[in-house]
Amino acid sequence: MAERKLTRRDFLRISATTALGAAAAACAPAAPQIVEVVKEVPVEKVVEKPKEVIELRYSFSFAVGGKADMDHLCEVYSEENPYVNIKPLYIAERYEEQLEMMAAAGDVPDVMYCADENFPYYVEQGLYLNLQPYVEQYEEELQMDDFIPITLTMFRWSPEIRIMGQGDYYGLPFSGGPILWYYNIDVFEDAGVEPPPNSGWDWDMNDFLEVCKKVAKFDDAGNMTRGAFPLPGWIYPMPFIRTMGGRYLTEDKKKCAMNTPESVSAIQFFMDLRHKHRVAPRAVEFAGMGSTDLFREGKIAMNITGPWWLPTLRAIPRDVLRFDLLHFPKNPETGERMVRSTYDGITVGAGSRYPEAGWEFVMHIVDPKNQPIVARADEHSLSCRISALESGFLSPDEPPEHQEVFIDSQPYWALQPITEYWPQMWTIIDKYWEQMVLEDIQMDVAEATAKICEGLDYLLEQGEIPAKY
Repeated sequence: MAERKLTRRDFLRISATTALGAAAAACAPAAPQIVEVVKEVPVEKVVEKPKEVIELRYSFSFAVGGKADMDHLCEVYSEENPYVNIKPLYIAERYEEQLEMMAAAGDVPDVMYCADENFPYYVEQGLYLNLQPYVEQYEEELQMDDFIPITLTMFRWSPEIRIMGQGDYYGLPFSGGPILWYYNIDVFEDAGVEPPPNSGWDWDMNDFLEVCKKVAKFDDAGNMTRGAFPLPGWIYPMPFIRTMGGRYLTEDKKKCAMNTPESVSAIQFFMDLRHKHRVAPRAVEFAGMGSTDLFREGKIAMNITGPWWLPTLRAIPRDVLRFDLLHFPKNPETGERMVRSTYDGITVGAGSRYPEAGWEFVMHIVDPKNQPIVARADEHSLSCRISALESGFLSPDEPPEHQEVFIDSQPYWALQPITEYWPQMWTIIDKYWEQMVLEDIQMDVAEATAKICEGLDYLLEQGEIPAKY
């Protein structure tokens, strides 16, 4: 994901307009042992009479560098399991759209990478196999207590309860992480700002606002020459909303909660960063420049995103960019904080001819010994395994100095407000979020959130987006 593309974790709209762009390559040894697989029993109990080689198709949305690491994992698996020929389907763009087209043609892969945002939707569409029986059978071998607890909740679903994190396992976590603050060391020094002590573990939202005011810079005509950070789209402000006591949806995911006093106050704080305090660039300022360019050139002091940004920044020479990480600031009244955490997962296709073999490959991917490679393949994200977090992520010879901030932030990770209507939620919230953000509109926050909740409540109750959208 060089600079992270919205088609993966951040902008997962569904359409069927793009032709399939997958490239396939086999990972199995040239002369595998040939055995017959009995579908009714686990794959290690295959019968001895030779008959055929299993071809297991595995779809993966890969980034630059990810293909080589996944190829290696396929090769290792095929060496250990010569009766399985892993056929990777590397899909670089519009991954979910390609899966939809394959599903429509009755050609779903045996094993699939999946994003947490669209996970409930695809479970409801019958794309994924219920893995609960396998998880129960292999619970000890899986070492379930070694998974970061919140990552397991991202791939459980119940058609009856319809709340993410409850019900059966339809997938297991792959890799991912939280979104936190990156800061440009040179900009902080130029502004005479000391980074918050202890990597920001102890700072709060009042401290954050003061830092933003100090790093923002203007010329004599009042034009911004440097901003604190660029305002992100509606899901990236989740840490502001949750930290300040607000929510997107109620706990049972049945109603919108963006119009509560706490949510309105938190969103107002966020909008004020641009409209009142003038620390976040307006839409016309630095137009045409992406976050990486702005950060490298010192046009912004900070940016909030995940560990997947690290490979991009590390590719910039160290004499051009010096950067480090900060924890998200706390609520000054409660001392609490929450940030958005998002993970990718892996699951078995509901129509697979070889579900047992597919499950064995899932176990291979989540195996603690393979997780450092998996995390590196998935844009240098964090492992889903506690035991592999440091070995798979920390790079002492590379910046930033305080990489451990991503790992240490686990206590305040929070789930995204995901439902099976996630793409439709985007449409409704986007419409009014943009009207609040744009300086030439500046829609009243209470009015905008009331309209958002009107749309979301209809969607969550009726299962369809209101006609006006």
